[in-house]
Amino acid sequence: MTTIKQRISQLERASNHEPMLVLDVSDRPTVEQQAEIDKATRTGRRLIVFYMPEDTAWILGCGKPAPWECKEENAYGDA
Repeated sequence: MTTIKQRISQLERASNHEPMLVLDVSDRPTVEQQAEIDKATRTGRRLIVFYMPEDTAWILGCGKPAPWECKEENAYGDA
């Protein structure tokens, strides 16, 4: 069994230290943008998407679905 110190060390090595990826999405991500989102998800790169139709931003790993995946209006609790 690994120790806590070994596990932390593994996590630190696995974390991505690239600059945050910033994307502007007007409706749904383009094929190229979706590929970048998928790669950021796989590699642990930080990502923020500015989503124009709702004038909002979405951060990968925030615990909420991407806005273009939401079917309901006001899925983020906006009034």
